[in-house]
Amino acid sequence: MPKQDDKTVIWITGHSSAGKTTVALRLQHLLKEQNANCIFLDGDDLRTILSEKFGYSRTERLELAKSYIQLASHLSSQGFVVVISAVAMFDEIFAWFKQNVAKPMLVYLDVPLEERLERDALGKHVYSKIDGNRVQYDIPTDPDLNVANFGETDPDMAAEQILEAWQKLDDVTTDRGRSTHWKSFYQSNEAPLHPSPFADWASKQWSDGDRVIEVGCGNGRDAFYFHSRGHDVIGVDVSSAAVEACIDRGAHEDLQFFGSGLPQFQAEHSDLKADIVYSRFSLHAMTDEEETSTIAAAFALLDVGGYFFIETRSINDPMAKKGDIISHAERIEGHYRRFGNVETLSEKLRQAGFELDFTTEEKGLAVYKDEDPLVIRIIARATG
Repeated sequence: MPKQDDKTVIWITGHSSAGKTTVALRLQHLLKEQNANCIFLDGDDLRTILSEKFGYSRTERLELAKSYIQLASHLSSQGFVVVISAVAMFDEIFAWFKQNVAKPMLVYLDVPLEERLERDALGKHVYSKIDGNRVQYDIPTDPDLNVANFGETDPDMAAEQILEAWQKLDDVTTDRGRSTHWKSFYQSNEAPLHPSPFADWASKQWSDGDRVIEVGCGNGRDAFYFHSRGHDVIGVDVSSAAVEACIDRGAHEDLQFFGSGLPQFQAEHSDLKADIVYSRFSLHAMTDEEETSTIAAAFALLDVGGYFFIETRSINDPMAKKGDIISHAERIEGHYRRFGNVETLSEKLRQAGFELDFTTEEKGLAVYKDEDPLVIRIIARATG
């Protein structure tokens, strides 16, 4: 069951006069009775606020629909249950919603045309203004809940159905398209094979024979480099395609690769200890919750006095303002990224038991082709 402060977007959709706004307001009332931190957004209100930007063509409706969902996601990421009532019925928007919103719940109000026409005649008169060139909407084929909001089902009953479904909602985080993207990326062999500048910089500070665990090893560019310098290396990555690429290059006893995230790896190898945990450009591919659990797993895997070497994109990097917005720190620009805040990340590390020996935030450290991102580098030491 979701917690009272759970981050959820409940999107109530359906055709005009399906009763979306009425049901949504009833639901908001019920959620507040449950002490949920709830916000209500209405599609008609949002269109009015943004009226000068969006028209009524299919392309403009799609753009407007995505802006609705991005706004709802942004608010939800700050700890709100967001209830949004909006038509916005396009397959592309359904897919974006399900793939990128942290905890999405799609509710479709299924009301026959005859019933909608009767309701419309008493109020908005939308249907009398629709011509033969109207945009065709897509009916959701896989909503989380289908509510027949007519006949014996009144708006209060519909809202109760939604509340009950919300209370049973699984506590899962959406993939944000990461599995598909990274599978395609590593199978395409686009990633460079030479070691990164961070790998060279970091490894010069290690002792001979240190055991290194790399988080998000990708195609092994840095893992193989560390091994060539005499280190016992373990690479972990949630992308099976990445791990397969590494194994194909030549894994063996002191150069191993595992298809998992670091928390899962640590749980399955609880007796294993390392001198170094290394993470280059992997934290910004994780959600905030995944980052927190990864930091905890890194601390558990390190011997006392061991080091966690981190390089990640900064929230102050220009790319943090590009693409589809999910939350203040999360964007989809080609693929999912969550940009780091040096103060927040440092505090997370301290709370996990680390002391920070080195911190910087600057450009010129991770130059690749035409890119020179602003990155954060941290060396965190595991204390006793």
